[in-house]
Amino acid sequence: MSLPTDDLIEVRGLRVLGCHGVTEHERQTRQPFLVDIDIEHDAFKAAHSDDLADTVDYTKICRRAVDVVESESYRLLESLAFRLCSVIIENHAVIRATVRVTKPNAELGVDAEVAVLRTRFRDDARR
Repeated sequence: MSLPTDDLIEVRGLRVLGCHGVTEHERQTRQPFLVDIDIEHDAFKAAHSDDLADTVDYTKICRRAVDVVESESYRLLESLAFRLCSVIIENHAVIRATVRVTKPNAELGVDAEVAVLRTRFRDDARR
């Protein structure tokens, strides 16, 4: 397994509309989701070269995350978070990806939002 670094890219509050949930209504009606992403990587080379090619392009990762939330459908937030981590970890520069998916308007019957947090390491055997 790769050793942890202190180099972290944080994406906060990525707002995306998607159709995810247990009920039929949730799977047919676009609703808001918030996605937070932590990307652990080795930024040493990029810090010295100041070249985008030497780091993780978080714009591409955000676009890919938006694509997954908008075009795929999952019953469980756990499944969506796992899929997002899998997509992020495809970037070979990523050592660890942590994703929080928040559903602000979850059909809970109470005034609350729900979130799921998932972490995947590059060498994670549970793929």
